[in-house]
Amino acid sequence: RTLEIHSRPHPAPAEPGEPSWTRHATGHLGTARSGDSGHPGAQEPDGSVDAGAPRSGDTHPVGGHPGAPRCEDGGAPDRTLAQWPPAGATPLDLTTAYPALAATGYHYGPHFQGLTAAWRTDDALYAEVRLPAELHPDAGAFALHPALLDAALHPLVLTQTDGSPTAPRIPFSLARVRLHATGATVLRVRLITAPDGTTALTAADTTGAPVLTLGSLTLRE
Repeated sequence: RTLEIHSRPHPAPAEPGEPSWTRHATGHLGTARSGDSGHPGAQEPDGSVDAGAPRSGDTHPVGGHPGAPRCEDGGAPDRTLAQWPPAGATPLDLTTAYPALAATGYHYGPHFQGLTAAWRTDDALYAEVRLPAELHPDAGAFALHPALLDAALHPLVLTQTDGSPTAPRIPFSLARVRLHATGATVLRVRLITAPDGTTALTAADTTGAPVLTLGSLTLRE
């Protein structure tokens, strides 16, 4: 199934002939299957993404099901984020995080300032992100609340390997997206950036049970 994301000004243009909608992204939704390594989840030549949709029954509400959570392929959940804070990681000072982001062009309102703690190891960034309490009633309306997902990416745009602010970058392409659970209000996040500049993201709930895995994320200025 194809997917397109459009936006338009509000209010819509009144002049006849003016384009009312702008297309920002295209993609394909498919059914995740055990052992898939290409489609769904492969990036198309035009930058679109084939994002595999979990099969019926493969996702669960965070904290709202009996027994162990399931991955989308029916295998054992990734428990690498169960130990928290991560062992051997160095805490990052976030005192001026959002003013620093604003100085480089990212102006986040209070509902989108969800990064509450971050750490670094030799090969990864870790973060804890939280949805503001006033947005908790809305969490169940989304597979994953957009403010929480956005906050999970803030360590990437906040720091380089030396901890200095980066030039503004935004997500350009995604691949191998898997949703494991719904309704999260807190995430533990691991971000690993490969030599080619793409980043893999793993997000878990407060028990370490998987919520979201993102095989490849590319940012562009």
